[in-house]
Amino acid sequence: MSFVLNGAIKDIDDPRDHDVDMAKMNMDMADLTGSFDVTVNPPTGLDKPYELKHCYNQLQVNSCTSNAIALAYRFELQRQQAADSSFKPSRLFLHYVARYAEDNATPQDKSPEGVVKAEFYERLANSPPTTPEMVDKGAMPRDVIKIVTSLGVPQEAANATDIVSTPSSWPYDENFVSLVPNFQAFQAATLHKGLNYARPHLDPSMSDHSINCWKGCIKSGYPVVFAFLTFPSLATKGYDPRQDPFVLSLPLETSAAQATGGHCVVAIGWNDSVSTGNGVTEGCFLIQNSWGEIGLDGKGRFWLPYTWFGRDGYLYSPWTFMKGVSK
Repeated sequence: MSFVLNGAIKDIDDPRDHDVDMAKMNMDMADLTGSFDVTVNPPTGLDKPYELKHCYNQLQVNSCTSNAIALAYRFELQRQQAADSSFKPSRLFLHYVARYAEDNATPQDKSPEGVVKAEFYERLANSPPTTPEMVDKGAMPRDVIKIVTSLGVPQEAANATDIVSTPSSWPYDENFVSLVPNFQAFQAATLHKGLNYARPHLDPSMSDHSINCWKGCIKSGYPVVFAFLTFPSLATKGYDPRQDPFVLSLPLETSAAQATGGHCVVAIGWNDSVSTGNGVTEGCFLIQNSWGEIGLDGKGRFWLPYTWFGRDGYLYSPWTFMKGVSK
């Protein structure tokens, strides 16, 4: 059993990024203990939990970032109680546009730091790419989330043949990974955009604060998209979702420089006392993966211990769709 673990590229730092303001969100720290799961417990202000409509499977494609952000977007539509809350965003559309921007954005299309500007993506609605093929590679989470908020994203077709009758959609099919989406898909993308996004706190020297910030976001209905480094010491068993319980233990490597790649996922809950075997319990975040249904409870999940937060660079590029953000 093999899984793709190289699809998440670390974001470029950008001073224009907005941070999650815990004070403005009125997060009650006393309410962030025990356990929580957005698909079981209603987030703050809602009368029902989120519905996990699909367990995404990225297959052998470097699209974990697009899978994670597509899931977060679906949760955000439910939080807003939007009329189109059943909308399923096209993951391969996001994956294509992110790779296209990486290869084709000019210096004028980027900020001084090298981040692709929103205007670049907005132009694609009326002037889509014509590049016939794109090499499959990873993407930066911020690039993908910015695609959703500036260009938008079309509906994901149920299968490849559906785009004949519905050319405004785009399927998730490994045979389409290198192909440019239809012109109609780029136009339809503009109907599904306009969300804000912010960066949750992440600092290994203040790991408790970071953990509480993430808990507060999740409890408020804002699951956290993030990436983690992958390491050789976990290759034999660590990434095997058949283990019970599926806990992604801290790797043996002591430096981020020893990593072999990165994988993007979504934190959707937590439990302060997870049994990790041999009578040991530890606090963990509940993570929604994109490897299909295998994992915790047949829902494609695993536990990520809080100890990861104390390692410099092991977690990176956290984002959440959010209103009321601040500098």
